[in-house]
Amino acid sequence: MKLAEKLAAWLEAGRADLGEVRIGRTAEGFELHHYLDEPGELQSYQQAEDAIELGKLDAAGKYRPLRSAPTLQRGWRLELGSLEDVVRALEFFYPAMLGTAAAFEEKAGRPVDLRETLNRQSGMYRVAGKITNEQADALIGEVCPPNRCLKTITWQIEPGVAITSLPAGKLELGHDLLECGRGFIPLPCEECCNILVAAARETVKRAPA
Repeated sequence: MKLAEKLAAWLEAGRADLGEVRIGRTAEGFELHHYLDEPGELQSYQQAEDAIELGKLDAAGKYRPLRSAPTLQRGWRLELGSLEDVVRALEFFYPAMLGTAAAFEEKAGRPVDLRETLNRQSGMYRVAGKITNEQADALIGEVCPPNRCLKTITWQIEPGVAITSLPAGKLELGHDLLECGRGFIPLPCEECCNILVAAARETVKRAPA
């Protein structure tokens, strides 16, 4: 199923939130806006590519290195004519998340354990693989909580070693991390990001020899 068809099915089922973006229908097509804003007196944009700039900076004008951080700026309205344009805009806001969400819904998601990710690092990041499971669990609790990232973690530290440092809802795809009480499309974290890998490297370097 194409992503536009999958998105149409989600919207038909009332699942109109992806991260901090809310998708609504209008007489002319679709309207995207920040979930905390009400449609109305918002600055209007009409191109899917406008999502690139809207997602780049937070409200204070600072660069957002992690697109899944709950720091999306407010005050905008993105008016789009087709579902294909909505898919393109959402891919700019949350790269690859629609396809990943569809894969997990179809039981085809492929989580990669943290240890596997760290063990294949090379160069200056190779040392990150020396982090202990206990250090990794504590680090995940610092780097990945919902107030820093809206993705739902689907991986373990290593087979049989679960994450214990995060709220249970952060590990459940059906849990509404923003607590909106509305239908939503999850943001599955299939593999740890470079931010956590870099933090693991620093943890190992700081540890007493």
